[in-house]
Order: sequence, then C-alpha cells, then structure tokens
Amino acid sequence: MSGRWRTIVLSIFGVGLAVSISGAEAAAGVLLLAWVGRRIMRLSSSTEERSPLEVPVVIYAIWGVVATALAGGPALEAVRAHSALLLFFIAFKDWTVDDNDTWLTWFCVAAAVSGLIAVTQSALRINRLPFHDELVVPGAFASWPHRLVRGLALRDGRAVGTRSHPLTFAEVLLPAVFLLAAAPPRSLRTKPALRWTAAALVLAGIVLSQARGVWLGLFAGAAALAVVMRRPGVRLAVAAAAVAAVLAVAVVPRLRARALSIVSPTAGDVADRDSRSTRFQIWSAAFAEIREHPIRGAGLDGVVLHVTDPTTGLDRVWTETHDCFLQVAAERGVVGLGLLLWIFALAVLLALRNGGGWRAAGVAILAGLIVAGLTESWIHDK
Repeated sequence: MSGRWRTIVLSIFGVGLAVSISGAEAAAGVLLLAWVGRRIMRLSSSTEERSPLEVPVVIYAIWGVVATALAGGPALEAVRAHSALLLFFIAFKDWTVDDNDTWLTWFCVAAAVSGLIAVTQSALRINRLPFHDELVVPGAFASWPHRLVRGLALRDGRAVGTRSHPLTFAEVLLPAVFLLAAAPPRSLRTKPALRWTAAALVLAGIVLSQARGVWLGLFAGAAALAVVMRRPGVRLAVAAAAVAAVLAVAVVPRLRARALSIVSPTAGDVADRDSRSTRFQIWSAAFAEIREHPIRGAGLDGVVLHVTDPTTGLDRVWTETHDCFLQVAAERGVVGLGLLLWIFALAVLLALRNGGGWRAAGVAILAGLIVAGLTESWIHDK
C-alpha cells in the first residue's frame, strides 16, 4: 500500500471510530491485510520489540475461547469475537508516529463533529421514542425529509450524534476529550483555537448524551489528569471545563435530574428510576451467574440473566451486565477477570512511563474507561 493510500485508510479508521464503527472495522481490515502482505514479502519495517501487554492480551483471548468451549458454546464465534485484538498488534508492530498522528487527528476532528451534531440534535428537539419506534417532530421540521429528521433526532431526549445509542456515542468521545486536553495531534497542537473548540464540542456531546456512567468516568479521568499533568495551563483548562459541565448540568432541569439520579433513589424521571432498578436486578443476577460457574464462566455470549422489566412487569432476558468487570467474570470466570485486571494494571503502568502529555492523557483515558465500566459494559459495545 502506497503512502498516500495508507494515509487515506488511516484517516477512515480515525473517522470511523468516532462516527461509524463499521467504517473503522473496514479500514482496520485493510490495514491488517497490508501488514500481513508486507510481512510475507519481508517489506515491513517493524521491529521484533515486544509489548508487556502482549502476553496478557493473548492469554485473555485464548482463555475466552477455552471458557466458551468448556461451557458448550461456539468456540469459532469466540475466536471471531477476539478479532479486534489484532488491531493492538498491528498498531504496536507496524504503525509509526506519523501513522498515529494521522488517525488520531481525524478521530479528534470527527469526535468534534459528532459533538456538534449532538448540540444540533438538542437544539432541534426532534425526539425518537425507540420503545414505540415513534418520531416526535416539532411542526417547523415536519416537511423535512424523513431520513434527515431521523438522523437529527434525539433518542428518548438524549443526544446520540451519528450513533444509535447515547452510551456508545458517549463512550467513544471520552478518550477524545482527554487527547485534546493533554496530548493533541501535531496538526491540532499548533492551532489552539481549533483544538479547544473541538474539546468543547466533544465535552458538550458527552454532557448531552446524559450517559451517567460516562459522566462519572469523565470526572474520574479529569481528576487523574489534574494529578498527573504538570502544565498549569492545561490544568486550568480542565478545571474550567469541569466547572462549565457542572454548571450546564445544574442549570438544565433534565440534566440536573439525570445527574441527581446517580445518587438519589427518587431523583430523575420514571425512565431514570426504572433504569437504575433494572441495573440492580441485572447485577444481582450476574453475581448469581458467577457463583454458578466461578472458574470458567458461562462463555462468550453465554450469559443469560432473567430480570423483571419495571415498565411492563414481564420477565426480560439480558445478556450483558452493565458492568465491564461483572461481564468478564460472568463470561470468563474469575480467571478471565484476573487477566483483565492484569491488562488494566499493566496499561496504567505503561501510561505512567510515558512523558509529557501522553502520560497524562493515557492515565486519564484509562481512569475514565475503568470508572465508566463500573456501570456500563463498554467491552461489549461497538
């Protein structure tokens, strides 16, 4: 693959991560084939340097397949489920500093555009009610094309950007806000106005998503960044952004109620309270599932949790636990959970070894994702 085409594919990968995971997967597939081709032709310039993460990542994947097979699940599907881990090896073995700068630039720009779309969705107040698959369209937009109206619609009053769900939308924006704050790509580092505008749009998208778990992750990451980052200017900017986010949540009644529902059993609307009730039921069922198969788990996609739907009173089956750590323990047992914690611990140590902004951004991203993972199973989200 020529340098120009490589840049294009890396750009598509970066944009896809922010706005369309299918695009990112397609670009990653092309990059994988190119890497394999160069390895076969002995044209790859990558070294044989090994990452400390290689061993736990490989063991984690192998154990996932073994646990699934032991549980009587489809081992081949478990192998396919780990295909995304190949991206780790491509990035470490093959991507250069310029390659990383390319895809990170486009990722940050696309994340900012997603944030702008979220702001637009919130301003227009077009709302999609997924339970009834109904669109509530203000009269001023009734004559707009249906496809456009649907694309600009909130989901249950929550911004989704270009994604189908506010959680997957907010989860992918979380790393972008810390990258822009502490370790922006070179092309954005020299344009402070563009950089901070992009960061503000990304932050707005996270706030308007009303994803409570990601909100908690955002503040955990900001706290970690403030501790690790040594540049007063960035610390001041992060503090100002945190204050702005808190004020926005405090001023807007819907956001305020959503935030209070994190700590209060009576705050928020009926949907907020039902969501919290469902989560507690899911977590209780997940612990019971783990006790049943503590070592190997139920296998990938083998988790079956029976929960009473608070809206209908009917039995509902869930396959994900709304908690990354419970999800892994339920699917892969305590062995898999131990491997995941090993990976996270090593990742934090490696981030701390970095210098400058990358050190702060890495620690902040990991802290944010770990805390967000306590209430959202982003491991299963695309």
